Amino acid sequence: MAQKAANFMLGLILVTGNAASLAGDKAAHWYTPWRRAPAPAAAPAAASPSSAAPMAATPARPRHWYTPWRKPPAPPPVPVHELDISSGGAPAGTGAAVTVLQFWNRNNLRVDLTGQAGSGALELRPAAGGSWPVRLEFAVRPGSMAQLEVRGEKRVVFNVPAAASADGAPQILELGVGVYTLQTPALTLSWQ
Repeated sequence: MAQKAANFMLGLILVTGNAASLAGDKAAHWYTPWRRAPAPAAAPAAASPSSAAPMAATPARPRHWYTPWRKPPAPPPVPVHELDISSGGAPAGTGAAVTVLQFWNRNNLRVDLTGQAGSGALELRPAAGGSWPVRLEFAVRPGSMAQLEVRGEKRVVFNVPAAASADGAPQILELGVGVYTLQTPALTLSWQ
C-alpha cells in the first residue's frame, strides 16, 4: 500500500511540475481553465469622488477584443472617373470642370451631388475613350434643392424631399431606361 501511495505522489509531482502543489500552495497550482480568476482588490476607502467616477465609467470589456462573429466594417467606396463633368453649358475640357465624385454601386454609377445646393447646372459626358454606364443614379441631400432636372434623349424631373430621413442618409435618385442611349452626346443636369 505504501508503494502505491508513493507512485501516486510521484505521478502528481510529474504532472504538476513541482512539489509545492502537493503541499496545498494555491499560488503554485497549475493552470486550470475552469477555475475563475481571483476578484480584483477593492478600491481604497479613502478614494476621492473625482477618482471614483472614471472607474465607474469603464466598460465591462475592452473595445479592442476580437469577436469572430462580427463582420468588419465595409470599406468606403472608391472614387472613379467614368464621366467628364463640367459646369452647365461649358464644353468639357475648357477649364470649367467641377469636382463631383463618382462611385460604383454594383452596376450603377452614382454621381454624388450632396455638395450642391441652391440652383445650378452641370453637363455630363462620357470620359475620353469610354461610354455611358448601363445605369446612372444621383445622390442628393434632402432639403438642398427642390427638384433635379435631367435632359438627354428624354427629360426627367425628380422632386427632392425637403426633410431628411431619420438616419440622415442622402436620397438616391435612379435614372430610368431611355433617358440616354449610347449615342447621346451629353446629359444636362439642372437644379433649383
